[in-house]
Amino acid sequence: MDAVRNAYATLELSPGASAREVRRQFKKLVRRWHPDRFAKDPAGQAEAAGRMRAINAAYRLLQGARGAPTAAPAPPAHATTVTGTESREPVTRPLGRSAIDGIVRSMGTASPVDTIFDFLAWSWPLFVALAITFTQPYYSWQDWVAGRPRSYMVRYWQLLLVALAVLLRFRRRRTRQ
Repeated sequence: MDAVRNAYATLELSPGASAREVRRQFKKLVRRWHPDRFAKDPAGQAEAAGRMRAINAAYRLLQGARGAPTAAPAPPAHATTVTGTESREPVTRPLGRSAIDGIVRSMGTASPVDTIFDFLAWSWPLFVALAITFTQPYYSWQDWVAGRPRSYMVRYWQLLLVALAVLLRFRRRRTRQ
C-alpha cells in the first residue's frame, strides 16, 4: 500500500483520486517533464528523464491497481514475429543528414499550391496548343479531330508544343529523383 501512496505523491495527487484525474495529471506532468523540452540543457534533460521514469512507473502502478488495461509489454530484443523472421536491433546511432533528407522526401512535403505550380510548369505548352487550335471562330473541335487543320503550320506548332510539354515533364521528373 505504501507503493500506491508514493505513486500518488509522484503524480502530485491525493490518494483516492479518480482515474480521470490520474490520467489528466499524468498528461500534465508528461508535458512539463518530457526530456525533449530540455534538449539544449544536458543536466535538465537528465533530470527530466529521471522524473519521466518515475512518473511512468507511478502511472503504470496506479493503472494496474485499478485493474485498468495497461499497454502490452515490449517484446524482447530478439523476438520472433508472426512470419518467423527476427526483429531488428534498435538503432542507437543518430541519423545522418542524407538519411534525414530521404525521410523528408518520402513524406511528400509539397503543399497543394506547389503541386499546382509543378503541373503548370510543364503543362503550359499544352494550353498554348489548345489556344492556337481554337483561335478562329468557325474552327471547331470536330474539324481538329477529323484532321482538317487550318494550315500545316498550325499543326506543326501544335506538335512542337506538345513535344515541349512532354520534354519538360520528363526533365522535371528526372530532376526530382
